[in-house]
Amino acid sequence: MLFQIERIIVWPLDNHQERNEVTFKMNAVNVITGASRTGKSAICGLIDYCMGSRECSIPVGVVRDNASWYGIVAHTSEGRILFARRNPRGKEKTSVECRIIPIASDSDIPKSIQEDPNRENTDDVVEKLSRLAGITDIGRDDGNPRSNDDGHLSFRDIAHMLFQVQDIMTSRYMLFYKLHVSFSRDKLRDWFNFIIGAETLLEVLKRKEVRALRLKLETLQDNYARAKNAANAFLSSIRDKMVEAVKFGLCPPDGLPEGQDELIALATKIAQDGGDIQTNASAETLKAYRKEIRALRKQNEQLDSEIRRVNKEMSEFESLIENLNLYNSATATKKERLQIAKWMRLNWCDVGECTASGKEGHDRAVAELDRICSIVQRCEDAAAATSTVNPQDISEYQNLKRRSEELIDALRKNEQQIKALQSTQVSVQSVKMNQLIGEIRQVIATAEHIKEHEGIYRQIAEVRAQLDAAAKECDEGAIRARAKDWIEAIQRAALERLGSLDCEDEYRRNPPLFDKNEMNLSVVDSHGTRHNLSEVGSASNWVSMHIAFSCAFQEFFSKMKTPSSCVPNFMVFDQPSQVYFPVTSTPKQGEGYDDVLKQLDDVKLSNDDRESVRKIFLTLARSTTSNDASWQAIVLEHAGDDVYGGIDGIVERANWHRGGALIPKSWYDKSDGEGTAS
Repeated sequence: MLFQIERIIVWPLDNHQERNEVTFKMNAVNVITGASRTGKSAICGLIDYCMGSRECSIPVGVVRDNASWYGIVAHTSEGRILFARRNPRGKEKTSVECRIIPIASDSDIPKSIQEDPNRENTDDVVEKLSRLAGITDIGRDDGNPRSNDDGHLSFRDIAHMLFQVQDIMTSRYMLFYKLHVSFSRDKLRDWFNFIIGAETLLEVLKRKEVRALRLKLETLQDNYARAKNAANAFLSSIRDKMVEAVKFGLCPPDGLPEGQDELIALATKIAQDGGDIQTNASAETLKAYRKEIRALRKQNEQLDSEIRRVNKEMSEFESLIENLNLYNSATATKKERLQIAKWMRLNWCDVGECTASGKEGHDRAVAELDRICSIVQRCEDAAAATSTVNPQDISEYQNLKRRSEELIDALRKNEQQIKALQSTQVSVQSVKMNQLIGEIRQVIATAEHIKEHEGIYRQIAEVRAQLDAAAKECDEGAIRARAKDWIEAIQRAALERLGSLDCEDEYRRNPPLFDKNEMNLSVVDSHGTRHNLSEVGSASNWVSMHIAFSCAFQEFFSKMKTPSSCVPNFMVFDQPSQVYFPVTSTPKQGEGYDDVLKQLDDVKLSNDDRESVRKIFLTLARSTTSNDASWQAIVLEHAGDDVYGGIDGIVERANWHRGGALIPKSWYDKSDGEGTAS
């Protein structure tokens, strides 16, 4: 895609000030060098912002505080075009207001831009850039749930490959710009074969059709499984109902038909004929009867429990009376058998002989015997005493007996009432039969879905046929083979560029490998073992890999003829020499960060480091001027011309070490003409 940056422009807030510009040369390495805080790193964000990025990654501070608009003039297949975008103001995080202006001559570049929300916006910019890339209206709408734009390929997806900012160039985990968002990474991966020309637009559309058909097939298969399960459940339910119908005599007792259609026909007939079975009560009346029967049965349960309790108490009282009678009978028997006192009185003599000892001359023998008989008599009387039942207990027993009779009578009446409700008001048999017929009717009402799975099965067959036909027109195996060939060509070109970069020797023997799924790199060591770039040490290796693959991709895209590449033929590199500048990451005691940044301006590279950085510029220059390759590199650097001077293809476009910045100091400091920018 012919798209190179001719110039970048910053318009001041103060319209009395002149806009600031930096111009670039086509098909060359353009260098902007300068000290820290002169605005070099803001240029990456500025170009990306003017090309329709969602967010504004231009650093806050001097640049954002003193600019009104930013712009780039691009050299395209449709001529020179200015893409300008308003600077966010106030608490705005970004702005969507843009301008797209064809430029026939430099006089067409406006000195200032007036705000007009009704003019172009970022969507217009992205659409214009997509049209220049030849990818307008290319999308797949494959129903991917992760897609918030239906998988549509736009220029913004390609822009990931155009910027090597500081944290990306020294990253061992990420190769491309802003691919930390999984959706962006997935989308670029999904379209990568098309981007490198391994599949044509027709193949993309066919692949869209294939994926849509596969998704439709999966949906139909899921629906078929559900419909089949529903059909099986229907047949099981209707067979259960028909077994009950046999018990009620609603269908012949000689067995149910085995066939599905015959079974449904029989159930349908029962549902239709069952309309002649009527009851003497409405549905509400039946409901009331059932409720009353349940209440009476609950009362019967309570009555039965109370009867058992009363009968138990009566049984205990009757047992007590029986035990008392037995006791009294035993006592009477003992009384008849004893009568010792009586016997003693009858058998003593009056002659003074002691009845007990038989001795004579006991002058008080009679008196003593009488006293003993009296004592024995009292003991016999006590032993012969009987127990009687308390009159109050007898009264309680009579109450219990009456209560039992009342409870039994109430229970009998409830049973009679239940029987009356069941027999005279409604036939339970009829109710159950009508309920069964109603259930059969409900099941039959869903019979129209019984063969739904058969229709889905036919649809599955049709979609499979369509899928087979579309797959033949979209040879995914051939696409994968072409993609493999093209990626291997890019890997070989990257290996060639590594030959002139500061990379360890063991990684120069085999081509580094590009992993399309991970959108990252891996290397092969001297033992032939593959390692992810994240496993490789030394930032100089990471930077070399990024530079080599950036060159390889741009060379590959530049050589694409049919179809032509949709990737712009320019790239921006932000301070590739950063790993060679030994600057302390944290300030020493008493130093501020400004002091640390000032150290960078005073650092002089060692001869080895200077040579390593020079290799980066040499590699970029050779790549941009190689045979059949025509692309533009913009390098934002701290290193000066003492590093890159004298290399063919290197053009210094601004040297802010000697004064000047992206934002002239005169814009915000009236005491000086020029100065710094963040």
